[in-house]
Amino acid sequence: VSAGGTFTKSFTSTISETTTYTATATTTTNKSVQATKTIKFINPFYYGCSNSNSISNFSGLTEDLVEKPSSYVKTFSPSDQYIVLAYDKSYGTLKANKGILDTNGFDETNGFTRSEITVDGEDFYVYISNNKKTETNFQMTFNF
Repeated sequence: VSAGGTFTKSFTSTISETTTYTATATTTTNKSVQATKTIKFINPFYYGCSNSNSISNFSGLTEDLVEKPSSYVKTFSPSDQYIVLAYDKSYGTLKANKGILDTNGFDETNGFTRSEITVDGEDFYVYISNNKKTETNFQMTFNF
């Protein structure tokens, strides 16, 4: 690569959740420099409203690429629909007490059912409200 140039390498093998890459550049006079970078790959969160209280994929849900937070806050506007949240199972379950709070801070954890699904070989927890709701800009907080 000429001075100031770039080099691109494509990988065809499976990349794990966390992968470390090391690059070494050597000059024509055998001087070298090395750099290492660790990259963490994560699955997205999926959230939204559904007409069904059971899902097998994330069709119709919004994808949100964030690393596991201690609290995850989203706004929903269901129209006679169920509220849905799905995320990587490796993050663990939501808190049993005050795991799901509504806009007013009321504990809604018992108003949701947790299930597990596998999509594209990845395991997810799915939380779906037990009852359909009609709300506008209804904020929910999910606590890990």
